[in-house]
Amino acid sequence: MATLSAKVFKHHKKADGTYNVKICITHQRERVYIDTSHYVVDRQLTKDFKIKDQFLNSILNRTLDDYRKSVSNLEERLDNFTAESLRQFLLKKDEKIDFINFCQINIDKLIADGRTKSAANYKTVRNSLVDFLDGKSSLPIEQITLSFIGYYERYLRGKRVLIRKNQFGKEYKIEGKPLPDASVHVYLRDFQGFFTASMIHYNKPSLGLNPIKYNPFEEYKIVESPETRKRNIQVKDLIKVRDCKIEPLGRTELARNLLMLSFYLCGMNAVDFYNRNYIIKKAGLNIIVQRLKVKERITRS
Repeated sequence: MATLSAKVFKHHKKADGTYNVKICITHQRERVYIDTSHYVVDRQLTKDFKIKDQFLNSILNRTLDDYRKSVSNLEERLDNFTAESLRQFLLKKDEKIDFINFCQINIDKLIADGRTKSAANYKTVRNSLVDFLDGKSSLPIEQITLSFIGYYERYLRGKRVLIRKNQFGKEYKIEGKPLPDASVHVYLRDFQGFFTASMIHYNKPSLGLNPIKYNPFEEYKIVESPETRKRNIQVKDLIKVRDCKIEPLGRTELARNLLMLSFYLCGMNAVDFYNRNYIIKKAGLNIIVQRLKVKERITRS
């Protein structure tokens, strides 16, 4: 069973003669401490360093009661906590989550994992949300509701003035055109992806940590993306491309050769050619591709 109490330590006396009041957590035969914003001087303490200031004690008791209630609500899950993890739980239980800040954390993680294309897509949505908030780079996550998503969708479907910075850091304005259903679908899909990732990051049900209690996307109907027009090339057209007479050593020849090579290799992407994400095996009969997009290995013959 965890116990909590307010403590003041003689050896923590500061140069100005004050002592910081700490919350002592005892659990699993270990002790950890939480610093408070309260300071006392000698006249507020007894000889054995107990706080005798009644006004301060009433404030501290409210904090202790709040902590004790949170610990009590853990019930049998308390056994899964160490003293330190319990301290972190109490510190974070009322944590205010900045969604825009989390978006950047998620983007940085994607870049670190080498998923630069996904990071670029998510960065577009993050910047769009900042534009929607009139340039504010902060968004408390509890403000993301069904109404918020609806207003954001209407914003995407209208004309927008966007503020960007050039390579010299100077701001300039551009006009954003109304987005069609396909683009709105992508923006809202990635917005939902950000929100789901934030719930995974911050909510720890096994430890009783559920700061994000509501996912509005479970009720919001995202517009369907229109079916993509089939763009399969006909065999006769492919033969024309293969056999066309063009200037050698130019960009046209390079484009033609890349198209045909991609076709012969069952749709291998140009980015994988460029980054040489392949190994030729069995005297040229097989090519093993490490796809940049999804990090999977595929053998092509």
